[in-house]
Amino acid sequence: MEPIKIKLTYWELVHLRDYLFQAFQIARNPQAREELIVLAEFLPKAEQQLITAGRRSRSKAYLFTLPLSVARILHRRWQQQPITAEMQMILNALDYELTRCGMKSATGRLQLL
Repeated sequence: MEPIKIKLTYWELVHLRDYLFQAFQIARNPQAREELIVLAEFLPKAEQQLITAGRRSRSKAYLFTLPLSVARILHRRWQQQPITAEMQMILNALDYELTRCGMKSATGRLQLL
């Protein structure tokens, strides 16, 4: 399956990285959900993308790649919890791309750990 490509600004990427870091902290628990482990495994790549974006203009939006699994997990989780304005912009981009690809998951009730 093809990864999802979305345009993000530097500050949106900062919020994404912070969320992934929180998932990483929780994923260290042996009873953590598998989806948190998937998000935590994407953290190093997100940090590398953040470093690269920080070297460029911080006001422009750049194309970033997310694995489909990470995109679907973020899309589902962020629809069910309060998020920042920057995270809402990422959610809108994810929603558009997932709908375009026909990979949008049905929203169900989540148990957040």
